[in-house]
Amino acid sequence: MSLKIKQTYELVRIDGDVDVLKEHPRNPRRGNVEAIEESVENNGWYGAIVAQKSTGYILAGNHRYRVAVAKGAKEVPVIWHDVDDETAVRILLADNRTADLGTYDEQTLGELLEGLETLDGTGYGLGHLQVQLEADNGAKGGNEGANDSGPADVDDIGDDRYTPQYAVIVTVEDEDAQRALYEFLEPYLAEGQEKWANDAQMKVVAI
Repeated sequence: MSLKIKQTYELVRIDGDVDVLKEHPRNPRRGNVEAIEESVENNGWYGAIVAQKSTGYILAGNHRYRVAVAKGAKEVPVIWHDVDDETAVRILLADNRTADLGTYDEQTLGELLEGLETLDGTGYGLGHLQVQLEADNGAKGGNEGANDSGPADVDDIGDDRYTPQYAVIVTVEDEDAQRALYEFLEPYLAEGQEKWANDAQMKVVAI
């Protein structure tokens, strides 16, 4: 028997006093909301939220719903599924787990990342690109003396598509030491001044 797919979505308001749509209270997934928000900002909204019709609980798209609410969206597209609670939980689990079980073609992934003008909104950063380029070089290198004309490092890309940034995390022993550190950094945090340290330009910023 062939699989028959029949589903439609409707736009559901999420800016009212009582929302019909709700995050699932038993969702075990802890998504990266910041990465999802960056994707929405750069790529726009795509796809639809999947929810259980009888409860309004979201089965797929809990964190995208959270981003939509935070950004002031008035409505989101929803596909309603009229299923019992056990089936709803299975859908909730399967949507996350089936993605976890997938793998990547690393060479293709590296080519895609390298070919983009910017990595914004992809969920990948400069570090991922570096790893992919190194993996690609390793695969192409083969035996010693083989052609290594491919890029060996992110710096070899030769344009300004990627701006590396670096950060230093400082830990202190107690609140007194923390207060002293803040007092030392306060002039730089307030004025955005720059100073030189070890022949490298360093700007202190608040995060």
